[in-house]
Amino acid sequence: MDLPAPMLPIPGPPPSRGGWSYEREQDGLRVVCGAADGCWRMLTRYGTDLADRFPELARITDFHGTVLDGELVLSPAGMRRRYTSPEDAARLADDFPATVVVFDVLALNAVDVRHEPYIYRRIALDGLGLTAGAWRTRPWTTDPPADPRGSIAKRLASPYTSGRSPDWIRLRKPSPDRAEMPHLAQPHHGTAPVEVVLDERRNTPRARLEHRVSQ
Repeated sequence: MDLPAPMLPIPGPPPSRGGWSYEREQDGLRVVCGAADGCWRMLTRYGTDLADRFPELARITDFHGTVLDGELVLSPAGMRRRYTSPEDAARLADDFPATVVVFDVLALNAVDVRHEPYIYRRIALDGLGLTAGAWRTRPWTTDPPADPRGSIAKRLASPYTSGRSPDWIRLRKPSPDRAEMPHLAQPHHGTAPVEVVLDERRNTPRARLEHRVSQ
């Protein structure tokens, strides 16, 4: 069974118009999963098949011909399951159970639906009834979040395309990346004023020295 590479977001500010959905990101490992003829695969974005290390997720075989995109969610201690042998998988499944939080469907009943708009795929995904247990759908809304950080925006009319796409946006707060502190003291005896630069990734200010040479 061939599985496509995942569709990936680009960073950017929230969309200024309608026609988008919004959902919160999980802190997990991106996986594309598929089932056919009683077998299943779970590929990371780098092509590693993890299916034999997570036997508790084999329920996906109930959905023949289905391909799902989501995130494998584990406790910090359970992350080592990615590197253990299949022989230890059953024991570790009891100690560190895994969950796949699903947010897209790429095939249904062995029919490729990647060309369909996201709104169609999302409604079809919700119809699978993955609301509890090891497989769960990620909540979504068409209402923009008050705080966009940590959210993904997806254009409702977009098809599923592997790789980076402007149709999926990892949101950041629409504010200047840099803010200079007011009333900076002028350089004195070789010292330099301090300029505050906002660290977008951690959302904390960091200070750097900026030498200004006056003639």
